[in-house]
Amino acid sequence: MIRSILTSVLYLFFISISFAGNISVPVLKLETPNMEELQKEDALRDKAGMLYRVGVATSVNVNCETNGVWSVLPNRDQKWQLNVQNKGAQSLSFIFKRFILNGNSKFWVENNMGEKVSKVFTKEDMLPSFQQNIALCEGDNLTLVLVEEAYADKSEIEMDRVFFNYRSTIRKKEKINESASCEVNINCSEGDQYQDEKRGVARIYIIEGNSGGYCSGSLVNNLAEDCKPLF
Repeated sequence: MIRSILTSVLYLFFISISFAGNISVPVLKLETPNMEELQKEDALRDKAGMLYRVGVATSVNVNCETNGVWSVLPNRDQKWQLNVQNKGAQSLSFIFKRFILNGNSKFWVENNMGEKVSKVFTKEDMLPSFQQNIALCEGDNLTLVLVEEAYADKSEIEMDRVFFNYRSTIRKKEKINESASCEVNINCSEGDQYQDEKRGVARIYIIEGNSGGYCSGSLVNNLAEDCKPLF
């Protein structure tokens, strides 16, 4: 096991190959931000009308070659796992500077009960930039999982940031479908004439430097009016 401290992050990890079973999954522990300072900053940011920040980033340097643990499944497929802990987070977002899945490889995030808290990513989800953002995975103790076919080309996974999301990211605890006091609620009688438009509007999670936050976006048409999903 290698233990080192880098950019206020405590790394605990090792790399090994083993047969699937009760393997020990390495842990990447990240330092909890100073919540008092964040709250003070957010009060000023919100007053100034800045991006509604819900998370802050910690820089990491994680890849499948030097971090985590590999195991061999009964069908000879290979499974890679790395546990990420950031105590106190409502949810975590994982930012990959390189995300290439080959063959029928699958990648997902799960909690400590083995429940998936993200979609299952395949090569169909790869972006032209080869980057990826797996955002708002609920919980502060989550495991990254990659499963590859036995003889497939190796996938390339490099993660450079983990976002500690600390407010407004748990649906059951926040107000959904409500407008601010200065706005017209689309679901009230004042919004009756905008019922078509409302189906094209969504809240989106965006990254601005080392801050993650919410913004609004909308579907738009083009001159061809061919219903391309431009957002």
